[in-house]
This record gives sequence, C-alpha cells and structure tokens, in this order.
Amino acid sequence: MRALALVALLALAGCGQAEAPDASPRPEGRAGVFGFLPLGGERERTLPPGLFGRPGLIGQRIDPIPGRGRCGIAIAYRVTGAGGAVLSPPARIAEPTARAFDRWMRDVAQPAFDGQIAQVRVAASYACRGRNNRAGARLSEHSFGNAIDISAFVLRDGRTVTLLDGWNGADGAALREMWQGACGIFGTVLGPESDRHHRDHFHFDVAGYRSGAYCR
Repeated sequence: MRALALVALLALAGCGQAEAPDASPRPEGRAGVFGFLPLGGERERTLPPGLFGRPGLIGQRIDPIPGRGRCGIAIAYRVTGAGGAVLSPPARIAEPTARAFDRWMRDVAQPAFDGQIAQVRVAASYACRGRNNRAGARLSEHSFGNAIDISAFVLRDGRTVTLLDGWNGADGAALREMWQGACGIFGTVLGPESDRHHRDHFHFDVAGYRSGAYCR
C-alpha cells in the first residue's frame, strides 16, 4: 500500500510541473506594418493571409459601386495594403486590378527598392470619368474599377520618392524598372514619358488588347 501511495504522489507532482518555455532566440529586427521585418530590409515571407488568399493583399469586399451609365463596379473591393505596403488612400477597385497590383508590388516594385516601400500614394482608383478627365471622351478604365494611378512611394526610412521629381532624378532607374516590369502584368502601362497627362504618376489598368500590352 505504501508503494502504491508513493507512486500516486509522484504522478500528482509531475502533473503540476510547468512546461519549459521555448528558449530559442527570436531573430533581431524591427516590426513592420504587415509583420516582422528582419534587419537588412529583406521582407519576411510569412505575411498574414489577405484577400483571395494572397499574403499581404489587405482589404475587404464592399457594397457594389453604382455609377452613371456604364460606370460602376458590381463586385468591388476596398484595398488598404498590397505587397507589404500600405495604400494611401485606400483604392476602390475590382478583383483583377487588386490581384495585378499586388503581383506588381511583390515581384517588381518592392525589389526595385530593395523591399523598402512602406507606403504607396494612390492618385486615383475608381472614378466615373472620361479618359484624362476630358468631358465627352471615351470612358476611362477607372470607371469600371479596372485601373489604379500611383504618384509616389514612401520608404521605410521616411524618404518619399515621387514620380514627378524622381523620374529624371536619382531614383530614375528604379522607377523605370517599375514601369517596365508592369508591362504584361497590366494591359495598359503609362508613365511620365507617355504624355503630359501622366508626367507625375503611373497609370495601370487591366484592359486587354489583341496586340498585347500597351506600354508607353
């Protein structure tokens, strides 16, 4: 009996022991908007899952956006982040545009700036208007949520790179890499050298053409 009692006491003592904490060291680095960013600027690949199951594509489906005539988005999204960067202001766009923009951010834009883009300045997303804001012109792809315009990038060190000043400045090579890499991801790619209407921003849309992507 004494032996059985001793075994029972030892079992109870074992149940009360706390599990040893994980002593593995945490990697050094700094917290980012979308997760942990290791030192050296390399983005961690474990961003939280977002829209359409794409890590780092952050936003939500919103009510359909009605518009005059053919304008509007039947299935609309409000996108607040893509490719590890915040969109400011958020973009109201359709799903194909959101997917294309996230791909461009991850595969082209972030690598062009060594993964240091923290914020993207959105110049335009959904808007029911004619091309280049001209009255009576053919409806812009913005009218259907198929387009997004980008005017600047804010880096993690706080520096702002604008298309207006950076295209022919020190950041020109990186911005041209972004422009060239967008061709094919988007159906239309317009930059500062396309015409006077786009001298201060990129215009990207997902319209398709039989002859292939239109890039200027």
